[in-house]
Amino acid sequence: MYRRFFWVVVALFCLCTAWPLVAAPSRGKARKPPLPSRLLCVVCEHYDRVLVYRADARGRLAMLSHGIGVQAPRDAVYNPLYRRLYVSADYMSRPCIVTYALDAHNHFHRVGDPVPTAVEGPQLVLAGYRLYAWSPRGTQMFTLDSTGQPTGLPQSAVGKGVDALVLGRANRVAYVLSRGKVGVRRIDPGTGALGSALGMDVDPGYGTSGIELDPSGRHLYVLLLGGADQHVRIFDVRPDGSLVPSDAATSATTDEAQKRMFFDGPCVYVTNVSDTISIFLDNEGTGHLTRLYRPVPTAHGVDGLVFFSRWAYAVGADDHSIWVYRVDPRHHRLHRVRQVWLPDGVAGTRIMWLGGSRSADARESTGASSTARPQAGSRPGHRLTPGVLPTPAD
Repeated sequence: MYRRFFWVVVALFCLCTAWPLVAAPSRGKARKPPLPSRLLCVVCEHYDRVLVYRADARGRLAMLSHGIGVQAPRDAVYNPLYRRLYVSADYMSRPCIVTYALDAHNHFHRVGDPVPTAVEGPQLVLAGYRLYAWSPRGTQMFTLDSTGQPTGLPQSAVGKGVDALVLGRANRVAYVLSRGKVGVRRIDPGTGALGSALGMDVDPGYGTSGIELDPSGRHLYVLLLGGADQHVRIFDVRPDGSLVPSDAATSATTDEAQKRMFFDGPCVYVTNVSDTISIFLDNEGTGHLTRLYRPVPTAHGVDGLVFFSRWAYAVGADDHSIWVYRVDPRHHRLHRVRQVWLPDGVAGTRIMWLGGSRSADARESTGASSTARPQAGSRPGHRLTPGVLPTPAD
């Protein structure tokens, strides 16, 4: 009897010891793969902070840390080749470009010394191994070294002050907005300087608020601030980079003053000064924009808008949160889902994608160099039927 009890105990001991080894492979096979995710950067100009979030394919946001503490950040641009983030800010009360490196744990560390700029509070545009810093007071260019760090003295003779700067034609031409007129400037391939004008400057009229180049680089859009004729001015880009008025120049009517433009596949989203978003369709890639729905009320001003998977994220200088919208994959309607409050009551003025995780969705957005950092999604387009967009619920 005791011998039988002894062998029963031995058998139970062996079973308990071997079970984790036998069951581990099956549990590993049944484990779900991680959700695709990307890193989201929010620039808080008036609160000395640059925040970093992780966004997954379900539209959820998780702040990785308390962000980057930097004085008065105005703009930021990410270099995926060197995993560097360039921030236009103040350092020791002087306008500078501060460089941060993104490590394998998605933490930022400042690298190198801040590079002073001759103009105060410039916007940044990255073009290969060149970094342009522009403002209404002047335009400068910095060269990146082998580690991605801006080096050398800024070339102050790159160009005069502009109100907006967009690069096109493989960074061989620049579209500038200065004193209400839109012009095309050649870029010297050797020095990167903005050279002679390509054609005559165009006066769109009614007061311009910005210019945007579509992801294909074949159409330039001019946003208007006021006037009775509220249209998005559209120009076709010739093979040499020059502009010609498009036949669709009066097709995109917003009925109100416009602020910025963002791209997601065949759809174009225009933010208006009345805190609404107008949705247009460019399904044929001709630049002819057709408004789909009435403007979507946002209950906040939108200064930045990015897309990932079926989600859109918006920030505004007058709001202290990130608004998450679900994008209808068929009709591209925006449905407000949730509000993510920023820490310490800060407000975001710009939002952009960073490198993201290795499991990022293959359809992740790609941006074109522009004043508003438009994010162009690669989601395939659909034939849409114009209709009335219901007011999204909180």
